[in-house]
Amino acid sequence: VIDGGRSGVTYYNKRIYFISGHGKLYSFNIADDGTLDLENLIAPLELGGASVSTPVIYNNRLYIGWSTGGFGSKGALKVIKIDPESGA
Repeated sequence: VIDGGRSGVTYYNKRIYFISGHGKLYSFNIADDGTLDLENLIAPLELGGASVSTPVIYNNRLYIGWSTGGFGSKGALKVIKIDPESGA
């Protein structure tokens, strides 16, 4: 169950990525017919802080803005390496 999306959705290598309101990064395979592949799920990644940033992906790295102190506090850029084969 997704705990409420807070970001835009990014598409990369037949997967979508987005961030929930509770600081989790979700990723889903997209089937050839354009539907979500619910058979091969990856557990959401706990970011350790809040974010409403739409993920940006370049060269198998995902970039997001986030904050450990809640909205209005100082933020940072988080960089997450993506496995090009699995999308994890």
